[in-house]
Amino acid sequence: MTRENRLVDIQNYLGYLNSILKKEIPEGYNDKITLFDFSQGAATVSRWALTDSIQFHRLILWAGIFPPDMDFQKGRVLFHDKEVIEVYGNRDPFLTEARIKEMEQLNEKLKLNPRVITFDGAHEIHSQTLLQLK
Repeated sequence: MTRENRLVDIQNYLGYLNSILKKEIPEGYNDKITLFDFSQGAATVSRWALTDSIQFHRLILWAGIFPPDMDFQKGRVLFHDKEVIEVYGNRDPFLTEARIKEMEQLNEKLKLNPRVITFDGAHEIHSQTLLQLK
């Protein structure tokens, strides 16, 4: 994403995700769907969830946070009956104390009390922790 065309870039990647969804998930699909994204992708998947394009039951933000410019009113409604999980390593250099505080403030704006899972590690997908989520 670039600063100059940020809003266009967001619309483009949301359109791309919707095209993949239409191709990969058949119409009328009723099984549970988990949305999962890592790092900066947490903002991407959060914005996509708010488009109402996908019916999901669980959202996992791994080493990332909700975007601070999201529609919090819509998010409160959408996420109230979803399982929301935030996962991060206790040595993640990108999730500083200030960033974790921001994550907590965004959760408060959304009226969320997500399940938080930490692991002994850095900015990575920790395989043992990932297996706990299946």
